[in-house]
Amino acid sequence: MAAAAFPVALVAGMLTLSASQAHAVVANPLSIAVVGNHFINQNGGTVRLMGVDVPSTEYACKEGWGYASLTTSPTADAAVARSIAAWDANAVRIPLNEDCWLGINGEPEFGTQTLYQQSIENEVSALNADGIYAILDLHWSAPGSVIADGQRPMPDDHSAAFWTSVATTFKNNPAVVFDLFNEPYSPAADGNGSNDVVDWSCWENGGCSVPDAQDGTTANDADSYTAVGMQALVTAIRSTGATQPIMLGGLSYANDLSGWLTHEPTDPDHQLAASFHNYYGETCDTVTCWNETIAPVAASVPVVTGEFDQGYDCQGGPTSPPALVNFDSTYMGWADSNGVGYLAWAWWELGPATTTCSSVGGGGDMYTLIDNAGNPVAPDGTSLKSHLQLLASEPEATSLVVTPSQSTSTRGQAVTFTAALNVDGEGPVAGTVAFAVNDTPLGSPVPVSEGSAQLTTNATTLELPVGTDTVTATFDPSNMAQQLSSTNQTTETVSAASTKPSVVSLAPASGPNTGGTAVTISGIGFTGATKVLFGTTPALSFQVVSDSDISATSPPEVKGPRNVYVFNAHGMSAKVAADEFAFKVPPAAITSLSPSSGPRSGGTSVTISGSGFTGATKVLFGTEVALSFTVVSDTQITAVAPAEAKGTHNVFVFAPGGTSAKVSADVFAWT
Repeated sequence: MAAAAFPVALVAGMLTLSASQAHAVVANPLSIAVVGNHFINQNGGTVRLMGVDVPSTEYACKEGWGYASLTTSPTADAAVARSIAAWDANAVRIPLNEDCWLGINGEPEFGTQTLYQQSIENEVSALNADGIYAILDLHWSAPGSVIADGQRPMPDDHSAAFWTSVATTFKNNPAVVFDLFNEPYSPAADGNGSNDVVDWSCWENGGCSVPDAQDGTTANDADSYTAVGMQALVTAIRSTGATQPIMLGGLSYANDLSGWLTHEPTDPDHQLAASFHNYYGETCDTVTCWNETIAPVAASVPVVTGEFDQGYDCQGGPTSPPALVNFDSTYMGWADSNGVGYLAWAWWELGPATTTCSSVGGGGDMYTLIDNAGNPVAPDGTSLKSHLQLLASEPEATSLVVTPSQSTSTRGQAVTFTAALNVDGEGPVAGTVAFAVNDTPLGSPVPVSEGSAQLTTNATTLELPVGTDTVTATFDPSNMAQQLSSTNQTTETVSAASTKPSVVSLAPASGPNTGGTAVTISGIGFTGATKVLFGTTPALSFQVVSDSDISATSPPEVKGPRNVYVFNAHGMSAKVAADEFAFKVPPAAITSLSPSSGPRSGGTSVTISGSGFTGATKVLFGTEVALSFTVVSDTQITAVAPAEAKGTHNVFVFAPGGTSAKVSADVFAWT
């Protein structure tokens, strides 16, 4: 475990730092959460889910011979977890059977519902104990009284109850991720005889009709069910109080994420991730497709490749096409560069009498990763293991701690925060470290050279505001796959050595001369402010929001700019260009004429109602000047209409703030 320190000088007020929230890895329980487009672990470090799928928990209970093929007891669970951890994997995906978990439709055929659920809990516990995240996946399902003997196109009428139960069971385990539905697909595109279509709208909200036949069998659209959408399942999980991340596979057996972002369900906890399945021979199996459709999703939310594999005889391998030979390594390299996680299908162990993959399943397309001795099988197993272990040997940031844990200073005094980075693995540390106060960047990220970086601050721009502030340090690596941040709380109180106020901006910087404009005054030194002036006129009201903000209401004033001044016990803010507030006279506006018509000979006395009439200099009826007019008030003028040919014309009032605009209410008709 290596440590690198990044001291950064900040200008602070009277501040106290709490203890850092980041600790060594061993001090915190395993956990995972979504932040932006990546996952973070219990130490705040970015983590990608990388590992394997361990099948059989979806079908063994239905076939009546067990709960699983490998994870058959707590002892066996622990052994499997140790074997997977030895590959430097950090995630295992566990496929589940809807009927066996819920105990419906006569399932499980082996054992009991309670023991099936307990076997899954035991497997999850064993994985977590070895530092491995567990992904629980609804894999086999079926609607109504149909038995869950395979995968279906979409979730069904049992799926919300399934996830309510699973989420309730695991809601207190922060090292669990939920994968809503293995591989949604549109039956009409599957070539199994169905005309039923699942589009992205149905994927999100359900409601479309799909056949109840399991995947790979001939479908009869007459035997169908109404699909349940992903939104309903997200809602079911959140209704239990479970807050863990949720993975959602796209259409076309999770190989299509093209509509994922535009149909992303609503999650009050903002913990959704996209699941992508990638097999050679599928539509999206090239770098071009990954760049065009997967990378944009990964820029917005975490993407986990829930399943991937080259998809051919796992022992012999292909002689052609050439692209197939390096499919695994090509994809893993692309995923590493784009922050995408991946789990290989599948952690099957060959039976004692089976020595080659090609003798499994009559053709070898079982995608086996290990042989009956637990050794990696070429090409998939050897490729995955060597790649994960290569990543593990590279430098990896494990925690970032900001110090000091306790400190005080006077406003205007420089304070140095140190970000200590703990690193596992060999090789130099390279990247940048950046600090922020209350989510506002504090200067530019500083390049790290030889494990340390220094930031020189400026007292004018980097002063911490009075109050409770959050100081965040973030290390962004250039040669690591991890990003880390650590947060400390600081409390700042203005000391007796404070200074005069200073105004740096007004928003807005103008308003009507009638007053009443709400103005935000920004600057420093506002704590204890006693007065706010607009020129020489006091603000109608003001409130000190913080040491750097005041909310004030502008008073009535004559037309023109006025400087805004803030007063405290130490004096008055200086006059600067940024504190000018412009009082503007609003233009005249007509809202009605009474009467709105008169004889062509003229002489009609017309009452013009509106606003901004004070100081009016002219009244026109069309292009003709009123015979006479009198300004009664700012809101009323009496004018005598001139003679005019038959027709209609707009009336205009010319005033200091501007001429009234043409509106339907100012039309006068000569009859």
